[in-house]
Amino acid sequence: MELLADAAWQWRPKATLTAADTCGRCTVIALQYSDCAVLRVRWNDNSPTSSKFLGPRTDLVPQERDLELHGHAERIICVKMYHKDESIVTIGSVSRDCVIVWHITGNARVKQSILVENLPAEPGWLTFDDTGTLVAVASDRDVRIFVIERKEVLVTLEGHLARVTRGEFHPIHHHLLITASEDRTFKIWDLAARTLWFQSSVLSAFAILSIALNPVNGDAAFGFADGSVKVFALLDGYAKELTACNVENYVRKSLRRKQEADREARREKPQVISSLPPWARSENAQKSTTGIGTSVGYESVDNPAQFDSNDEDEINAAVSCPVLSINDTSSLTLQGIAPPSDVATAAAAMGSMSSAKKASRQDIVAARFFYMDKFLLSACGNLARLHQFELDEVYARAPRSRAKLARKKNDVEVLENQSRKKRVAQWSFDDMQSVTSFACVNGAFMSSVAVIAGSDRSLRVLDVGAGGGGRSVRVVRDAHSRAAHTVALPRPTCYASHPSNFYDLLLSSAPDNTTHLWDIRADNCVMRFCEHVNRVHTLGVTFSPCMRYVATGSEDRAAYIYDIRTSRRLVKLKGHTDVVTSVAFSPLHPQLATASCDGTVRFYSSEESN
Repeated sequence: MELLADAAWQWRPKATLTAADTCGRCTVIALQYSDCAVLRVRWNDNSPTSSKFLGPRTDLVPQERDLELHGHAERIICVKMYHKDESIVTIGSVSRDCVIVWHITGNARVKQSILVENLPAEPGWLTFDDTGTLVAVASDRDVRIFVIERKEVLVTLEGHLARVTRGEFHPIHHHLLITASEDRTFKIWDLAARTLWFQSSVLSAFAILSIALNPVNGDAAFGFADGSVKVFALLDGYAKELTACNVENYVRKSLRRKQEADREARREKPQVISSLPPWARSENAQKSTTGIGTSVGYESVDNPAQFDSNDEDEINAAVSCPVLSINDTSSLTLQGIAPPSDVATAAAAMGSMSSAKKASRQDIVAARFFYMDKFLLSACGNLARLHQFELDEVYARAPRSRAKLARKKNDVEVLENQSRKKRVAQWSFDDMQSVTSFACVNGAFMSSVAVIAGSDRSLRVLDVGAGGGGRSVRVVRDAHSRAAHTVALPRPTCYASHPSNFYDLLLSSAPDNTTHLWDIRADNCVMRFCEHVNRVHTLGVTFSPCMRYVATGSEDRAAYIYDIRTSRRLVKLKGHTDVVTSVAFSPLHPQLATASCDGTVRFYSSEESN
């Protein structure tokens, strides 16, 4: 049996796009299949030089003209193209198993050069120099410069204290390489003199994520994790900051204006849905029936392509004003028509009608600021909710004394609170009765991951940004013999820097006398700490800033510090007269604070600090 040529692309298994790069002649994408990783090169029909690379395949359809490059066994992390030579296309690809440089010449002839195999750490990026003879590859905190023709390392650059996030060669001084790191600094290396040309100070409380270089004058722009951009002029032997701007604030204001405009447009639209015949409808209902009536189910709203191309009014009305939305809890939610306080939920499983205001009376398990203070994540019952808020700083700073308010002559002079909030997402977990605890990162870097512990003794890793609405990417069943009451993630601090894989660790504690250490990338427990006593109370647990120790409270009126490397107790801190319920490390000094049910807080420090 033979597979037809025109059906070959159709019958390929589904793949995940992991990296991409493009130039005027072609586009290269990295695809991750279930059993292999490939590079797919698609030529640009509008380029005058791409025809010589196609050879006799110019009469085929674009998908059949694609060139597939095989050589990687693991996921391809980054691809980069060198396109300054018109006679050849050079592509660099990097994965954990190897670094490969591909040379594509006329008639799609491919030459493969494997520079190195089995990198010691997960690579981050690669880039070519101006001549195309050197390639820089980042691996964790080090950068190695390879000579492509000889397949050997020219020089290794080390000195960054955290993962190197980005690097680029200078467009004018081609012997200079600029690297940026999560340690919030950038360095400029002189490869000709093999020296460090310049090293910046700590520029921000947030990591540097990207670099852009001006090809005309060589100015460098650095993008930070908080949405800010700083531009530096690279002068003789040093770098001078020219300007700084916060792009995140600009984008936020632009989105806010768009949302306000949409809200005003929605208010002007008629809010009447009528089932009466046309001759009996009101004037407003006749205007609204056409737009809303065309969407019979929620699929029509989610897929505007099903409308006729000429029905522009119907498409706009259906997309901008959703009527019914279906979630995964067998319920229908009416939204977008009335204010949030009047939103009603019809639960098909319960067969009852309850308002959102009544449902919010359940106990709030916990609430945390999330994603650089942009959101508020809370848990209530078996629900997790994500709210976006905006505070009125003028109202917050205004005087609040009753005497000053009494002196106001009328209500016009009384300042109105313009703070606003809205719910942007909600997740329901049907397998559990209630959420017992959750943790999320809100510190020096952005992370969309939250960890939720449930009454069904499970741990769930929730990726808030996955799929546009968030989803559970990992579920650990029976994490403890009893439901976990506390989960904790490492807290980032500006006083310590760690590799990125350190922040994949997780602590969970339950009233079964155990605290478990997990790696969120795997299902199994990495380590157990079980020398403390915990049978009834909710006790706190935390990582130390150096990520070498774990502290937890205990019901035997003491606090325990464990060594992560050995999983054994390092010290038992006594002094309280009741259960120790909370522990916290100082981010700067080697100090530990403990709180107890006896109403006291104690501070402990090492002998060296004393």
